[in-house]
Amino acid sequence: MTWQDLLNRGRIEKHKTSRAELGELRGVVARDLADAAVARLSADRRFATAYNAALQSAKMVIACCGYRVRGVGAHHITFECLKLGMGQPVHKIARFLDQARRKRNIADYDAAERFFKFIETAWPKETLEENLDFVAEAIGRKARESSRDAIRRFFVNEFLKDHLKRYKKRPIYWLFTSGKQKALQCLVYLHRYNEGTLARMRTEYVIPLQGRINNRIDMLNKDKDSATSTSAANKIRKQITKLEKQAEELRQFDEKLRHYADMKIKLDLDDGVKVNYGKFGDLLAEVKAVTGKK
Repeated sequence: MTWQDLLNRGRIEKHKTSRAELGELRGVVARDLADAAVARLSADRRFATAYNAALQSAKMVIACCGYRVRGVGAHHITFECLKLGMGQPVHKIARFLDQARRKRNIADYDAAERFFKFIETAWPKETLEENLDFVAEAIGRKARESSRDAIRRFFVNEFLKDHLKRYKKRPIYWLFTSGKQKALQCLVYLHRYNEGTLARMRTEYVIPLQGRINNRIDMLNKDKDSATSTSAANKIRKQITKLEKQAEELRQFDEKLRHYADMKIKLDLDDGVKVNYGKFGDLLAEVKAVTGKK
């Protein structure tokens, strides 16, 4: 992989950095490293903060090389660019940081990351990018979209639609969703569901995610306060607004989820998908399509 390869794929763009930009990034790194050393913070918060410090450091290297990474889900490309920017001596560090990225995404329950790991395990690691490209083309990659972004978009926006079509509106994977802000989307395999599934969803997914969103809002507020330009502050403010909407959506979803979890709902497979799907109110996506009821 070269800088030109990444430019051709639209994963990076040419960028002229400035003393102010680098100073801002250095400030974020110093702040995050200091926060990561605070023992009273949770291990999860300290990990996320230290990871962000490493990410911003890599961005400084890329900026000094005359580029910046584009697009959503760009952390993997950032660490690949770190190798290009500093060469062989940092390859081991870059691989370690990419492993940290994967652990961070697993902690954030990213189904796409788990899929990437499956492909990497089931087939030779050397062909990972080629295999992901093949999958991305099969599901309809958009122009200038990386394979990882295409696959992640499919899981978030298109998987359920495709699944309902294939299974004639009688899905075996059920999507529990917090709402239009998509703060949480959790796929549950019908035949693995039991009376404790919703309670587990709360304790292992929803409640930790609420903490992560709130932590991220706190970090962005610090970034906003230290921003060196109005445009940078406005960009951060938009991220905060989006996260605040997701936090409120998730809070309301959690209230409903707790109610249904306390009911310890049983499924009778003999009743069929249509009847069982309707037992969860509006916790599930596409209720009307599956049950015929609003």
